Amino acid sequence: MNQESEPMEYTMDPKRIFKQLFIITLFLLFAHVLGVISTYYFNHDQVFGLVPLFNLNHEANIPTFYQCFMLLACSVFLAVIANFHHQNGESYFYWGSLAVIFLFLSVDEFAMLHERLVLPFRTMFNTTGVLYFAWVIPYAVLVALVGILYLRFLLRLPHRTRILFVLAGIIYVSGALVLEMADGYFVSKKIDNIGFAIVNTIEEYLEMFGIIVFLYALQDYLGRTFGGLTISIKQGTTMK
Repeated sequence: MNQESEPMEYTMDPKRIFKQLFIITLFLLFAHVLGVISTYYFNHDQVFGLVPLFNLNHEANIPTFYQCFMLLACSVFLAVIANFHHQNGESYFYWGSLAVIFLFLSVDEFAMLHERLVLPFRTMFNTTGVLYFAWVIPYAVLVALVGILYLRFLLRLPHRTRILFVLAGIIYVSGALVLEMADGYFVSKKIDNIGFAIVNTIEEYLEMFGIIVFLYALQDYLGRTFGGLTISIKQGTTMK
């Protein structure tokens, strides 16, 4: 006898997901720090390939994949929020635009698009020191432009969401732009010591932590505005 089983449902809990992601970021930080110790104190920068695999400053490894995935998750949640507002006949342009921006950031992180801007902008403006990684110039301009264009949108958000958005933005930009310029100074001066490693570690961790704070803010907004998000998976028929 064929009988359709009940759908499986999963309701997202923002606090629980935040804790899980925070633990993951701590694990990645711990693995990276072990690699830094191995590199600078024991002169082993490989250890069967594990050091570069977990190095927060390297590309095409586990931390990079994790960060790309988290940025993509932010894009998906933003798109879901935009769709909910659209269905309610409310303005959704800013939410949808943010979804596109975070999709771009995910692709950028994966394909290292920003690094392709270093040479042309460094040549154009003859930058060195804190602007050695010259991609920060156009990205800083874009961040300022987005901030200005989204100011009214930000002020219209619920107080809790607005505070979380601002906090996430400060944390992320502090790592992605401000400390990236500090990294540029070290590299331009050919300084490769434990001080550089510490600055680089803080930079990369701030980026990851800023993303999970923003993702928490999106889930919290969904819960408070639309009653949360429940994923329902309908199973196939079973034989009895």
